[in-house]
Amino acid sequence: MLDEAQVKALIDNVLEKSKNVYQVSYKNGYPTYEYKGVADYYPKYKDGVKQMRRIAPHANVDVFPEMLFAHRAPNQSKEEAEYLRNTYRCTTHPIFFDYVNSVSQGLNEGNWSWEFAEGEDDKVEYLTDGVPVHGSIETFVKSMLPSLKAKDANGVIAVKPRSFKYTTTEEGELVVDDRELNEPLPFYYSSEQVVGWKDETYAIIEQHTKSPVKYGGKTYDVGRVFEVYDDTRIWRVKQVGDYVDHTFEYEIYFTHDKGEVPVSRLMGLPTVEDNGEVYWTSPFYYAIDLLDRALAKDNNVEVSTTRIVFPTAIILADECDFKSDAGSCQRGAWMVDGDAKGPCPSCNGSGYKMNLSPFKNYYRKAKGGLEGGADITPIEFVSPDTAGLEFVQNGAEKDKAEARYMMHLRQSPTNVQGGEQETATVAGIDQKQHYKFVKPINDQTFDLFEWMVEQMLWQRYRTDTLPSFNRPKSFDFRTTSDYLNDIKDARESGLPDSVVSMLIFKFFNSMHFGNSETAKAMTLMSKADRLLAVNSDDLSVKIAQGLVEPWEVVLHDSATHIVTSLILENPNILEDELADQIKAVEAKAKELARGNAPSTLRVLDTLKTRGTGTNG
Repeated sequence: MLDEAQVKALIDNVLEKSKNVYQVSYKNGYPTYEYKGVADYYPKYKDGVKQMRRIAPHANVDVFPEMLFAHRAPNQSKEEAEYLRNTYRCTTHPIFFDYVNSVSQGLNEGNWSWEFAEGEDDKVEYLTDGVPVHGSIETFVKSMLPSLKAKDANGVIAVKPRSFKYTTTEEGELVVDDRELNEPLPFYYSSEQVVGWKDETYAIIEQHTKSPVKYGGKTYDVGRVFEVYDDTRIWRVKQVGDYVDHTFEYEIYFTHDKGEVPVSRLMGLPTVEDNGEVYWTSPFYYAIDLLDRALAKDNNVEVSTTRIVFPTAIILADECDFKSDAGSCQRGAWMVDGDAKGPCPSCNGSGYKMNLSPFKNYYRKAKGGLEGGADITPIEFVSPDTAGLEFVQNGAEKDKAEARYMMHLRQSPTNVQGGEQETATVAGIDQKQHYKFVKPINDQTFDLFEWMVEQMLWQRYRTDTLPSFNRPKSFDFRTTSDYLNDIKDARESGLPDSVVSMLIFKFFNSMHFGNSETAKAMTLMSKADRLLAVNSDDLSVKIAQGLVEPWEVVLHDSATHIVTSLILENPNILEDELADQIKAVEAKAKELARGNAPSTLRVLDTLKTRGTGTNG
């Protein structure tokens, strides 16, 4: 636990490290603060900020990569560099989007669950519907955590109450009302804001909110505000008084008494430094060099393309000989009584006669008569060769493909060529390698998930009793199209019906992934119908051989109707044991078979005839 003197010493160190970085200056007559550079607060702080900033253009919309285009390319004019900035477009956002979707597979509904003990309805209600801002902690984890982890591995999640309810004592003092439960929730702070850190000891977070201080005799919101987290308390430190005096107030914002710092890095791939601290690298960061290169190529190609789309015109022109009573043109200068009075009003100072039409066509009378000689083409258009641009564009696509390969992401189908190559590419990726890549990221995500729940329950209820998490055991990255191709290949290869049934079952799951009720219904139908993988021709043969009961044919043809009917009769049937659900489906199929005995028998007779080949 830190006392006030220790907290003050930590803040003094932060102020000393940043005295040449954090500056206040007048802009448009109003004092504003800015950071002129990156302070060296502690080892690897600068590296963490650099990592976050390099990932940002590929992950965040409308972030211009200053570092990438800080220097003009060879032979690039100032105007071209400015044009690039004004027309910049990010072509690598889809890769980041695919990455986040890929590493989020484990969070999809049906892949995990949590269970609470009896009598914990209040905890369930708070975590699932009462968390301020987010509504539920699950919403925060699903919608924000994977993206934040990818963008900023050394950023942090801090858990604290958003605010408190107060009451007045008999002495008139305003104090926190301890009869009311506080409302803890997770807060994200970027690696740039983590200005002090020691593993498992303390974290110092600089807030974006600024405190009111005197500056130039008036009060402005430019004072610095910090929060210091230790294993017992959260301190709020804010600048007061006159800005130049660097005076701070120290107060205890919240005493959590957890015995551990309620702040965690977002994590990634760890590196243990010489001082024992852990530095984290986002898995996405390893592809940044390739993505930077692709992004630079794409945008430089875009700029160069404009020079081809709008070619340079080389025009044969006569010298301007414009004259009037006021003066005459001499090499573009308007001469009056021997003195230059500015550019010629006819040629605008170019010195050449340009007979251009409204449609930018140049007209000139052809030579003839005594002038004779071959007439020279008066105008030509020159465009650069596009081979160089095509080479650069192909290089950009190659860089993006290699980046995807590094992260085991699917290639774009537009790059597929066809035939066996198409099957290999569209079918995707090495499942085992993809699993190995995603599994550690998923584990860290659930580590953070459980840690946040633990901190929130402790701060609100002072309890160590946590829900039981059932984490994902496996991931399925294949699409419905992949499974359809697999089913087709399995049938054409003559694989057993059991293999085809397994693929159909996986196809149903992938098609209804994320919809737990539909997925349960499809599971029931695929498990209850033992003829699931049997096509109509094979079914005819099995009926002719007496291997199929009438009710099984009804179930095979009417599985959706049967399961839907059972759900209407008992809305909770999908919560029963699967074996009981299957028995109910079979009973309904037998009931339908008995009720439609004549028509069912006619169908069977027809199929039998077809199976024996006696009727066409």
